[in-house]
Amino acid sequence: MFARSVETDLVRFLEKMIALKTTLNGQQLSIAGAEDLCVLNSIVNAVGKLGDLSTPQGDPDGTPDIFLTVGGLTGRADADDDHHCWTEHQTLSVCDEILITVLDVTDASLPLSSTSAKSLVEDSDRQRYENAMATLVELQDKYGDEFADKMEPEKPHKS
Repeated sequence: MFARSVETDLVRFLEKMIALKTTLNGQQLSIAGAEDLCVLNSIVNAVGKLGDLSTPQGDPDGTPDIFLTVGGLTGRADADDDHHCWTEHQTLSVCDEILITVLDVTDASLPLSSTSAKSLVEDSDRQRYENAMATLVELQDKYGDEFADKMEPEKPHKS
């Protein structure tokens, strides 16, 4: 029985997972990974006026928003999935150096936050509904009764 317990512990110790070690300007931000992940990413975004010929919406003369996120999505067979974040909107500047190393590890950093993937889908559905309602009101204001008549379901013709 003792030998089986040691064997089980040894197998568990040897189990590995893919992780992303993210370093910013020589400072380690995280070693992102978990045994139940099916998606793991490290993404650099640059949003805004990035060149002389670009005209972004919003603040066309503003400073671009440059940032890094490190996240993942679980892929569990027997439970709801979660989105994990190890780095949320880490602000970057021109000349920052980001190093991402793909590792095979037995241990990783805990995520800074986790959100139920199911709640994100529900939030997305709610946002789509709110956007549709806002569009409906906008079109009714623009087209008035003409638009309202087209929104009424067609009534079956009596024979």
